[in-house]
Amino acid sequence: MIGEGMGWPNAVGRVEKELMPDSETTYWWMTSTFYPPQQSEGQIVLLPVSYNRTTPASPIFVSDRSNQEDWYYSMIDWVDMNQDGWPDIVTSRSRGMPGSIKFSELIWLENPGYRSIWSAVGSWRSHPITNGPDVSFRILRIPLPSGSTRLVIIGAGYWDNKLYAVWCDDPSENWANVDSINERVIDNHGWFFDLQIADVNADGRDDIIVSTWVHGLQQGSVIVYEIPCDFIRDKWRRHTLVDGAVEIPLPDLGSGGKINIFHPILRYNAVSSRKKKPFVLVSGDDDGRVYVLIPNSRKSDNWEYTSHSIYKAAGPVGAIAIDDLNHDGFAEIVVPVVDSNKLVFFTYEPDDIGPSYFVDETRPGMV
Repeated sequence: MIGEGMGWPNAVGRVEKELMPDSETTYWWMTSTFYPPQQSEGQIVLLPVSYNRTTPASPIFVSDRSNQEDWYYSMIDWVDMNQDGWPDIVTSRSRGMPGSIKFSELIWLENPGYRSIWSAVGSWRSHPITNGPDVSFRILRIPLPSGSTRLVIIGAGYWDNKLYAVWCDDPSENWANVDSINERVIDNHGWFFDLQIADVNADGRDDIIVSTWVHGLQQGSVIVYEIPCDFIRDKWRRHTLVDGAVEIPLPDLGSGGKINIFHPILRYNAVSSRKKKPFVLVSGDDDGRVYVLIPNSRKSDNWEYTSHSIYKAAGPVGAIAIDDLNHDGFAEIVVPVVDSNKLVFFTYEPDDIGPSYFVDETRPGMV
């Protein structure tokens, strides 16, 4: 046990050593959400998972525990937002009750620095960025027509159905200068669920790929946005890879899911991989399926994909992991199945996906 009473866990990740270079303790970060049955507040916590047994480390509470107000924290990223040399935490959070979120925002929490970062009561000052983005965001540098670059936050608004680009016009890119923060709405297509950055069409430029979540008889989509040469003024071209990617067996189920971008054969070097279009793996969330989207053409101006269902669970599936677990040069897919409480492993072999790849947990004898 490394912590309790910290809200409903939502996302976790390792705190890389370079972010805490002088610490003998290994930390993982965790975001959590307000949990009504236990009245546990949502927060951001750095959890010690490996430490000196003679002097056990305590969790570091990053978010302000005196002003939690039923927050739902979604994810975090580490960026030096005020150019002081210390990596700060960027996070998205929402407030309200499940199914009825009233307010969402992006904020950054200022790293207190060397003298107090290890303190369990260290003060991480909160700074506003913008309202709207909630469940997912990504941070990247985008080239400008002038030849310079700009740090940009791409934020997905699940509850307000908007996709945002947020940047800072301060000359030194100091996000503490709130008046210099600007944004534009890229699209308002639907309930944006997941968001990733990848060169989807293998043209040498990053793209934004998102999934949308819907409820009822409608179906979620997977959409790609091309980052324009001038991201501030030019149009972001939209390409729908799959419209209605998720089957809905019952009208009260939701569809959408996490996106994984991958190359099934990992023996290629980095240069070779950049010349090939990646595959897209999508978990169907409540519909219980796992989908692989395969490009129909090598041409960078062809955005047609074919969706293959490779797994059907008896209940929801969670976020999927992909890696070469046995070091044979091919990707392995790990699927968490909620109702049956198990992990399902697939080994991806370089062949056409056909009926033999489809596993249906709902068939008799499969569970």
